[in-house]
Amino acid sequence: MQDRRHYYRTVYTHQVKCRLGPNLFAYVEMSDISCGGCKIRTTRRDIQIGQSLVLKFPGLEGLAGKVSWKLGTDLGVKFEQPLHPAVARHHFPRSLDQYGLETFALS
Repeated sequence: MQDRRHYYRTVYTHQVKCRLGPNLFAYVEMSDISCGGCKIRTTRRDIQIGQSLVLKFPGLEGLAGKVSWKLGTDLGVKFEQPLHPAVARHHFPRSLDQYGLETFALS
């Protein structure tokens, strides 16, 4: 299977608040993040591919995105606006890319 990622991802396990619609919120478990999106896990079965949502991370404004894939309780979220690598490095743990560089953006 071809990996279609445009950004490196880093492990980031944290519970975040997720807005699924007007006055509809849930807490989801995030397991990784990149500048372009993240992977979340939820017990909600009613979230569909293509659904818009907003994730609220500590210290950041809500990040709007859409569900791009679903596998059981795991969901892939593509952010509407990618995070700038400097913002991602500031707010999330850094990881080493394949060249040993601390980065979030693919070159």
